[in-house]
Amino acid sequence: MKKKKYQATKSDWAKGIILCILYLAFLFWVDAWWGIIVLPFIFDAYVTRLIPWTWWKEAENPLVRIVMSWVDAIVFALVAVYFVNIYFFQNYTIPSSSLEKSLLVGDYLFVSKLSYGPRVPQTPLHMPLCQHTLPLGLGKSYIEWPQWDYKRVSPKSVQLNDIVVFNYPAGDTVVTAIPYQTEYYNMCYVFGRQIYQQEMGSTPDESDLTALQQRNLYDTYYKLGRMYIKNSSQEYGKIASRPVDRRENYVKRCVGLPGQTLQIKNRVIYLDGVKNPDAQKVQFNYRVEWLARPDMKDPIIKEAGISYDDLYGEGMDPMYAAVQDVLPLTVEGKEKLLARTDLVASVNLVENRDTQNLYPLNYNTGWTCDNYGPIWIPKKGEKILLTLENLPVYERPIRVYEGNDLKVTEDGKILINGEVTQEYTFKMDYYWMQGDNRHNSADSRCWGFVPEDHIVGKPIMIWLSIDKDRSWFGGHIRWNRLFRFVQNNKYTTLKHISSFLACLFAGALIVLLLRACVFAILTIPQDGEIPTLLQGDRVLVNRWTYGLRRPFAQWGGYKRYYRRNTPSCGDWIAFNNPAVEPGALPDTSELYVGHVLACPGDTIWMGQQGRVSSCRDYARGCIWPLMVPAKGSYVRISPWVSDLYKLTIERFEQDKPVTKNQPSGKDSLQSVLHRFHHNYYWVISGDESNFFDSRTFGFVPEEFVLGRVETVLYSLDASQPFTRRLRRGRIFVPVR
Repeated sequence: MKKKKYQATKSDWAKGIILCILYLAFLFWVDAWWGIIVLPFIFDAYVTRLIPWTWWKEAENPLVRIVMSWVDAIVFALVAVYFVNIYFFQNYTIPSSSLEKSLLVGDYLFVSKLSYGPRVPQTPLHMPLCQHTLPLGLGKSYIEWPQWDYKRVSPKSVQLNDIVVFNYPAGDTVVTAIPYQTEYYNMCYVFGRQIYQQEMGSTPDESDLTALQQRNLYDTYYKLGRMYIKNSSQEYGKIASRPVDRRENYVKRCVGLPGQTLQIKNRVIYLDGVKNPDAQKVQFNYRVEWLARPDMKDPIIKEAGISYDDLYGEGMDPMYAAVQDVLPLTVEGKEKLLARTDLVASVNLVENRDTQNLYPLNYNTGWTCDNYGPIWIPKKGEKILLTLENLPVYERPIRVYEGNDLKVTEDGKILINGEVTQEYTFKMDYYWMQGDNRHNSADSRCWGFVPEDHIVGKPIMIWLSIDKDRSWFGGHIRWNRLFRFVQNNKYTTLKHISSFLACLFAGALIVLLLRACVFAILTIPQDGEIPTLLQGDRVLVNRWTYGLRRPFAQWGGYKRYYRRNTPSCGDWIAFNNPAVEPGALPDTSELYVGHVLACPGDTIWMGQQGRVSSCRDYARGCIWPLMVPAKGSYVRISPWVSDLYKLTIERFEQDKPVTKNQPSGKDSLQSVLHRFHHNYYWVISGDESNFFDSRTFGFVPEEFVLGRVETVLYSLDASQPFTRRLRRGRIFVPVR
């Protein structure tokens, strides 16, 4: 039989038009008009409905309906998270100590994408919440095709001394073994130098080499190191490449802007010859002469801001490791240590004189972490004169970040895209990023400039902070850092606060929509649902099983969308308490959970002491019939159940019992007929001794049904100690 064509209502037209307008506004904002091809599908989903978007709701197999209802809800949630993470904000966790004490290891941050303008995804086909690898190491979390060009919506400039989240610039090529993923280029040169030294007996004195000879030597190091890594895949993994937006996220402070000349002299940063003020809590390495070595329990350790890894070395066991002599300290931390004359004899600054493993990796500049540069930071549209001496500094921006073919001939000529040249005009702005933990930070001094297309966003607020060195009852949660704004040197600007509030509003709106339109989470307050549900169960309610009930009914009245199923006998449902004032809306009372015993039109059998059965049960005394009202049906109301029906009629029917074909004689004084205008259900608890069900509050109107209880997410036993409250056997348990 040919399916009847769907006739859209005025409400369908209104929703379809509003959504189409909002979608067009979004396309205008991101300037991506190719997305207009999606517009007909949005219109069809709400108005024409030519495509069977919800085919699974009509499937005969109940397993298909259950599985697809969850698939539908999960896909909706993933799409929502995808757009929120790309265009508004995302969560970020501080993994290392490079920004201490401004940001600490274990800080959880809200990162605003609006602060510098949301970046349109360059790798659009990726799994939300996964940066580059699926959980459990199941492979890449993205598909490399298609690759879109760099584009930023409503772009804004990074300001000097901003703390910035960005994609790791040297992450274009990595090794897949986790401990070495960010060290590929450094490993190539280090391993190559070692292999060269083993084969040749020694390495040349680079101070005696010309710039061209140094370049050729470092090319040899790189090739030897790459070959070694490639042949050692069991230890280092495979060599792989990653697109810009799928590289690791880093967070540092911007201490140099496009067009500025940066130089570090005796640990002080100068920009165009002018001193740039340090962060309030910048720290350097100090050598401590101990009189008595403390442990983590000594109060001075916390007062001076010394972590477990600082004190004993990263990953070291204090039973076998001595307290370190070199510690990263702020000026305040140094003064606190010096004040403990019973522990400390002296604290002296350590000067870093290492010239190895600094940017550029393929040229010996003689620079150190404490004395670096001068180095000019590329600016979009600015031209630079190229020489063999400065080419190693600007080679990665020209070749890797801006996609040019750069070569140097045997006689020292520079070729860009096959043409000999001595100058280059940059296509992007670049930034210089450094950590506040100056002697313990892998930053631009190690891997160079950060291109503008690598900028992700700005951390706005710390919403949680965990100290892994402390116990749960000894400061594991840093309460004094919760919900603190991430500051620049001395202040947080109104612009950044407003940006955070916009992100927070967008996130709250998404969560509200998910809770209002996709699922609800309820707590079972008492053991009335044993054995299926226990007190303390947190259950997930699918709002779509019986059609989505319009949220916020007080603003638009009751309505149910995409209704394909109705509650069946045996279903566990969530519903609003029907014991309300006449005319009350469904979502104005508290939510309960119950088991459907009878559906509209069914007959149940009542007995003494509140017993009830779905069939006549003489053994239990359930011998008095009670019909559950169905929409449009007439029910004979007998005197012994008149109070129950009267209560339902007053609350939800809002009229008086009427007589139809009333028989004459004695029966006319005992019963009346009433035509009901709504469907009702009889809901019971799991325990017959618990009367908090339809035996107490009567029939449950169809309008009061929220959705079906699908799963016990987790369960807590309040009678047990805190550490044993979680019922391990009741995690993600289906409700049947």
